[in-house]
Amino acid sequence: MLRSLVTSNFKEVYFEFKNSVLSNVALSFLELLCKNLFIDEDVYNTLLTTIEDQGFQQSTLTSELGIGYINRDHGSSIEENAGIISFQCITNDRTIFSLECLAKLKVIFSCQLPRMPREYITRLVFDRNHYCFALSKSGVVVGGICFRPFYASKFAEIVFLAVTNTEQVKGYGTRLMNHTKEYLRHRGINYFLTYADNFALGYFRKQGFSTTVTLARYLWFGRIKDYDGGTLMECVLNPDINYLTISNTFQKKRLYLARLHLMTHVVPVFSGKLLWACYTYYPKNELGFISLFSQIKEKLLSSQEKPAANALEEESSSGAPSQSKKVKNKTMPPTPLVSVSRLPCFNEINLIEHSDRKKRNACIPLNEQIISLLDTLEKYESAWPFLKPVNVSEAPDYFDYIKHPMDISLMRENALKGVYNTKDEFGAHLKLMFDNCRFYNQKSSMYYKLADDSENFIMPVFEELVDT
Repeated sequence: MLRSLVTSNFKEVYFEFKNSVLSNVALSFLELLCKNLFIDEDVYNTLLTTIEDQGFQQSTLTSELGIGYINRDHGSSIEENAGIISFQCITNDRTIFSLECLAKLKVIFSCQLPRMPREYITRLVFDRNHYCFALSKSGVVVGGICFRPFYASKFAEIVFLAVTNTEQVKGYGTRLMNHTKEYLRHRGINYFLTYADNFALGYFRKQGFSTTVTLARYLWFGRIKDYDGGTLMECVLNPDINYLTISNTFQKKRLYLARLHLMTHVVPVFSGKLLWACYTYYPKNELGFISLFSQIKEKLLSSQEKPAANALEEESSSGAPSQSKKVKNKTMPPTPLVSVSRLPCFNEINLIEHSDRKKRNACIPLNEQIISLLDTLEKYESAWPFLKPVNVSEAPDYFDYIKHPMDISLMRENALKGVYNTKDEFGAHLKLMFDNCRFYNQKSSMYYKLADDSENFIMPVFEELVDT
C-alpha cells in the first residue's frame, strides 16, 4: 500500500521532502525510500521526469486529510456533549474571568513550549489583537490555542497551541482546532497559517495543513511571526463545512456505505454439513429431540470397546458394509467424521487461525517477515516518533542517557542486510526501541504513552514470526 501511495503521489512526496528539514538531501532520501519499497529502477527514472511538471491535483476536501482524525474528534465531541470538557473563546477584555484564563494558558504554553521566551508568550497572550480558545476539563484549564485574525486579508495566524502532558493523545487538540476553524469560518476567514516546529508537523498535517502555501505572499509576508527552524504551513477552510459536526457526518456516511454494501453484496450462504446424518431419521413428534438424544446415547454405549471414529475409519478402509440400526423401520446410514477445516465456508470466508498464519510465515524468509512487520508498524498512527533516529538538535542530551539507540529505519536496514538470524534477535531490537523511549521520557509524557500503545499493537504480530 505504501509503495502505491509513493508512486501515485511521487511529485507531492518530493516537494514535501524539499520543504522539510531534508531539503538538501530530498532526492537522495527519496531514492533510498524507493529502494526500500522495491520500486524498479526504470519506474523510478520515469517518476523522476514528473517532478518538472507543473500543477498539483488538490483534494476535494482540503481541510481534513489525516489518518486517525475522525476517531479522535468523535471521542472528544462526546465528552464535550456530556459536559466533561468545554471551550471558551477569550481575549484580554480586562475581566477577572478572562485574565485568570489567560494567565493559566500562559503557564501551559510556557511549560509545553520551553524554547519560547516567557516574556514573548506573555506579551502575545495578553495582547488585545490575539484571541485564545481555552480548553477546560472539570473546570480546570488544561490546554488552549492562541491565534490572531487578519480580517482584511481573510486569514488567521496560529501562534501557540498546547495541551498539558496528562491530557494529550485524547483528541483534545483536534477539538480545539475544530472550534477555532468554526469560529473563524463564520467571520469570513478562509486561510490558516502557522510556523510549525518538527515535533508539530504530524499534528498539523492531520488537521489539514500543508507546506504548500496558496495564499498570496503579499497578504501575509511581514505580518506573521517567523521562527528559526519552523516550517510554514497553510490550511484552507471550506465555508460549507461545519467542523464541529464533521466527525458525525463521516460516521453517518460510513454507516450508509456499510448498509449499501450489504444491500448490493450477495453474502454466500453455505449448507450445513450433516455430521450426524445417521441420526436424522428420528420420529417427528413432540419428543423428537429426546428420541434423537437417546439414539446418540445408544450408539455411543454400543461402541465403548472401540471409539466411534476408529470404527468408522476401519469400516471405510476395509470396504466392508457397516452394521446399521433401525429406528421406526428407517435405516440410519453411517457418516464419516469431517474436520472443520475441510468445510467449504472455512476457507472462503478466510477464517485463518493463529497457527495457520504461523504455518504461512514458515514458508517466508525471516527478513521478509520482519520487513512486513515494520511496514505494518510504520502505518500505525502512534508509531511516528520511531520512524527515524532522534535528532540531536531536538533532544541534545538524548545520547547521554541512551547508549544504544534504535528506530524503525535502522531495523529495516538491518533486515535488508540480513543481520537478524533469529526472531529473538529482532525482538531484542524491537523491545529496545520502546524501552529507550520509556527510559528517556517521563511516564506522564505523550511519547511514553505512544511507546506503550505501539508496543501493544505490534507484539501480537511479532509473535506470529517464524524462524526460517
